Amino acid sequence: MGGSYLITGTTGVGKSTVARELADLLNGEFVELDHVVAGWYTEAGELVGSRPEDPDQEWVRQFRWCWDLPRLEHVMRTSPGTTVCAGHAENMEPVFDVFDRIFLLCVDAETQQRRLADPSRQNAFAQSAAVRQLMLAHLQEFQPRLAERSDVIAVDARQPLAVIVEDIRSFVDNS
Repeated sequence: MGGSYLITGTTGVGKSTVARELADLLNGEFVELDHVVAGWYTEAGELVGSRPEDPDQEWVRQFRWCWDLPRLEHVMRTSPGTTVCAGHAENMEPVFDVFDRIFLLCVDAETQQRRLADPSRQNAFAQSAAVRQLMLAHLQEFQPRLAERSDVIAVDARQPLAVIVEDIRSFVDNS
C-alpha cells in the first residue's frame, strides 16, 4: 500500500494513540514527530532545549513548539513503505505536502480538558491547570482554522479509539 499520513490535532486529542494503532493496522512505521523533529524554540529560531517538568503559562507563551523542517523532510524521504506520523507544531502547515493525507483529530473543549486532566495520561505536558487553559485557547483557534483546509480530513476524536482508527483507515483504503 505505502503512503505517508499525519495524525494531528491539539494537545490531548489522542494523536499518538491513534497513529500507533493505525500504523499497526496498516503494517506501517509509527513516527512520533514530537520525539524526532520537534522542540521548543525562541522567536529568533534558536532551540531552547528541554522544557521545565511543569512549565507555567509564562514559559509556554515565551517559546514556540516547532518542527525542524529540513529534518522532517529527511525523515519522510527516508521512511520506507507506509509511515504514520503523530504530531503538531506551530510551523507545520508549510510542509503538509510531504504527507499523502493529513487527518485532524477534533474534540470539543470538555473532552480536551478531561483528557488533559487524566492522571493516567502518558504525556506529561499540560498537567497544570494554567497550561491547560492555554491549550483550550489554542484548541479554539487552531482546530477550526485547520478543519477548513481542503487538504485536511477532520475526524471526530470523541469516538472510541477503534471507531476513529477505522474511520481513518477507510480514507486511506479509498485513496
